[in-house]
Amino acid sequence: MRASSRHTKVSKAAFASIRRNAAMFLAVASLKAALRSSNLPLGGRPCLVVLIISHEQSVDIFKKAAELLLAGVRFSSRIRRGVHVHVLGPVSHGKGKAKEDSNLLALHGTSDTIIVIARSESDVPSSLAVVADAILDAPRPSSRHIRAARKLQGLPSLGDDVVGVLRRCAFSVLVPAICRGSVTAEDARRIERTSNTLISEVGPTLEELPGFDDVRPWAQLFLDDLQRWRQNEISWSDIDRGILLHGASGTGKTLFAQAFARSSRLPFVFASVSKWQSAGHLGDTLAAMRATFDFARSQQPAIVFLDELDSIGDRTKFHGDAVEYRSQIVNFLLECLDGAAGRQKIVTIGATNHPHAIDRAILRSGRIERQIELRLPGPKERADILAYHLGIEVDADVLGVANDLESWTGADLEMLARDARREARAIKRQVSIADVVASLPPLHELPHEATRRISIHEAGHAVVAHSINPLIRIALSMRRTYQKAEENPISYGSATYDGDELALPTREVLESLICRKFGGAAAEEVLLGGRSIGFAGWQGSDLETATRIAIQMVCSHGMGRNLSFYRTERSAAATDLARLPIDLRLEIAEILRVQYERALSIVKINREKIDGLASTLVAQQCLDHAMVAAVLAQHIDTSSR
Repeated sequence: MRASSRHTKVSKAAFASIRRNAAMFLAVASLKAALRSSNLPLGGRPCLVVLIISHEQSVDIFKKAAELLLAGVRFSSRIRRGVHVHVLGPVSHGKGKAKEDSNLLALHGTSDTIIVIARSESDVPSSLAVVADAILDAPRPSSRHIRAARKLQGLPSLGDDVVGVLRRCAFSVLVPAICRGSVTAEDARRIERTSNTLISEVGPTLEELPGFDDVRPWAQLFLDDLQRWRQNEISWSDIDRGILLHGASGTGKTLFAQAFARSSRLPFVFASVSKWQSAGHLGDTLAAMRATFDFARSQQPAIVFLDELDSIGDRTKFHGDAVEYRSQIVNFLLECLDGAAGRQKIVTIGATNHPHAIDRAILRSGRIERQIELRLPGPKERADILAYHLGIEVDADVLGVANDLESWTGADLEMLARDARREARAIKRQVSIADVVASLPPLHELPHEATRRISIHEAGHAVVAHSINPLIRIALSMRRTYQKAEENPISYGSATYDGDELALPTREVLESLICRKFGGAAAEEVLLGGRSIGFAGWQGSDLETATRIAIQMVCSHGMGRNLSFYRTERSAAATDLARLPIDLRLEIAEILRVQYERALSIVKINREKIDGLASTLVAQQCLDHAMVAAVLAQHIDTSSR
């Protein structure tokens, strides 16, 4: 390199431009370190070099750095046809890009020196790789480069311990850190904690994973739109800005986001409110939030995954001394999501177990604008998930085992598969469904009394619903054996309805929904002498749902004694009942009492019908719409509507 140094000296004009920008200086330094090892472009010989930069580095910065560096180098007289810098893959989307990618090799005849920038070697076509003079990795800036960047900015030097930590930081946060007036060792460590946010590209794609039936349709539409954008058929403004995934623990919100990122081939930036807050005081927290989105902007298009988003809170529910602190965090997140600083190509995926605890402004259109619930997997999904983690095909035996695993999450099934593989390793053979059975906790069977109560409960729902609306279609199911999961409540029976959806429900319709929810408990009380805890006790239970509907009627829909508006429909959670004014609580309680009395009246008139339907359900365990209708048709409906 020294022998040809007279041909590689950067011009004064180019260096003056480079030194003014710390990011450009570091990118140029990294490029020179990579190119120096090949002795090709800066050595004065025509060549084609592929430069691999990591996801933590900015493609735009490195492209500009390469153009500026090579344009400012005094090459030997043999190079007369210029330098061409090309970004390979999905990170550059100018007009005619697809044509340029396909004809890249032809450019070798028009430019003596070609620099191709790619994210990974897997993005480099084999036809290009075999003719490239070198495929080089762009190294992180060295300690010497960091000190030189500080000196060029007229800032005091940093200690070895500080520089050592900064060297490990992502490029996007390294640059602003270098430009700070002072950086302590603790500052550097906080910056490092916020910078390493990209997940590994190793892992399953969404196409390889089973389950996720609730969110897969949205994901496929997004991936289709992303492909259209890459082909310049649509603009980025046609693509969704964000989505909130909510559901019980273990339903795979983080797993989905990671697999989705791999399928989309977009950088995946992980963050959480707790991680931001761990940076220190309020200023550090806001700086960590800014660093996350700055990092994502440097990678855009990119995906930002915000875990435990409910920790951000809801400004309408803040109280006490921390109101100002928490409000500033929410406001700053809104600023980051709005795109004023360049979020135009960032997709945000939020995850939470408690969607009602999130500030509504965060979830409005243009921010995290769609909400999808990841429910517990059904029997077929459970079989697919179990077979995937076992590495076997789905057959009748797998389906049979999965059918008894109601309320098991994807995480539960993955753990079960690990236990089964351990069983198989112990006896040195391939895993089979027999190992799953051996790994399962004991199979529980409901006693006769509980079976009878569950069947009457579900039949009560059906009869009350049919009495209110004879045109509704009802399906019932129950189970007598089950495998108990650790955290999620067991659903021993269920009633599903079809044909009663209304776009603009009236007060009468909402009251009937509450009455229908109370049908099961009312049937237990009338036919068995008292109701059990099966209709209450958890989110989504009959009582919780009925209470939430009543709160929405009074506080959101103007269906109470006055027309006051207290909260949006989505924020009207049953758990907030205790915080409402006493007059509203009494009115809500009265709505629930009246509808429970109504359900009791319907049940008392139709005892025979409920008893017959319950007996049929115990015998069959699953009744579709037609079977329920046939049983109900055997009795005359004598209830009053």
